[in-house]
Amino acid sequence: MIHLIPRYGFENTDIDRNISKRECIGFIFSKSMDFSTLKSGISISPNINGYFYQATSDRKRFLFVPLSNYEIETKYLITISSSVKDSIGNSLYQEIKKEFYSGDSYLEIVSLNIGGIDYSSIPDELEASTTTVNANEILAAVITFSNPIDINSRYAVVNNISLNLQFPMTSASPILLSSKWDSSNTVLTLNWGNITKSTSENKSYYDLKFNGGKSGISTGNGRYMEDSICIHIKISS
Repeated sequence: MIHLIPRYGFENTDIDRNISKRECIGFIFSKSMDFSTLKSGISISPNINGYFYQATSDRKRFLFVPLSNYEIETKYLITISSSVKDSIGNSLYQEIKKEFYSGDSYLEIVSLNIGGIDYSSIPDELEASTTTVNANEILAAVITFSNPIDINSRYAVVNNISLNLQFPMTSASPILLSSKWDSSNTVLTLNWGNITKSTSENKSYYDLKFNGGKSGISTGNGRYMEDSICIHIKISS
């Protein structure tokens, strides 16, 4: 008999959606196994970099130790080939397949405040007001993420958020004046200066961009935004 058990402790829990980050997968056999055939006869698809480890001296319990995080919201297939043998050379009676799902979810922006107005869902476009400080028009954005951002990743998160002038191109480009994280490490406040207010003759438009994907905004411990986001902003007069 073979049991696929998640986590180091070989708890009596079948493999399920709760496998996340770099959690190990345990294999329990009813007989002592030939470790070399086990290593070559077990595969995981999609492929994840890792290694097998003999967990007990009786050669009945083994671990797969991943060296990278499981892909977010991904279905995996474990295949145990019939070429796997016990310690006296008996082959597994049949090939065994078992599916499991990674338990991690994507990082999300759960709320947004632009120019003093709260948004519980991310709009494609909006109109925002600025505040005037020493004759400089400033646009503020307060971004709340679904998960805390690691201290070593905060600078990269800020760099993956940009405010870009779209019209009129004769206006000055916005400048990021300040960034501040709250104590929970989930709320980021950004202030941009050099914002041009709309007039009756000319409307001012900007794009607020959040870079997603593995190389974009991430927590620093495996979670990242699935897709990039772009919000078109019209500045009030």
